[in-house]
Amino acid sequence: MVIRATFEHMMSRPHHERKDFAAACSMVVVGLLFFGWVALFAHNVQSDVAAQASAPVSTSETSNGDNTADALSSLTKQIQTVRTSYSQTVTPSSAPQIINIDSLPAASPGESQTTGQVQDSNQ
Repeated sequence: MVIRATFEHMMSRPHHERKDFAAACSMVVVGLLFFGWVALFAHNVQSDVAAQASAPVSTSETSNGDNTADALSSLTKQIQTVRTSYSQTVTPSSAPQIINIDSLPAASPGESQTTGQVQDSNQ
């Protein structure tokens, strides 16, 4: 009965008041859902931490360290192979050379001075 009386009372109110009441109700519902989600999330995190702390370490988890070391050494070998092949294809004479500006002589007052040029030795 109280809900019906409240509903009839709200129907007699102006539109902007009904809209404000609906917005407030929706914010309350969203707030309750958010706090419920936070509580369940925190509970799940705590139970996962407790389960991980009490779980024994299996032999497959200890062997992952060996697999990781093997994968790392394989990756290191592949990187070294790529570096070697790149250094063989790009020789120092064909690579562009960067000129240090500090080592250049100062420009005369009538000349323009450039900065940061890359000089190609194939020219």
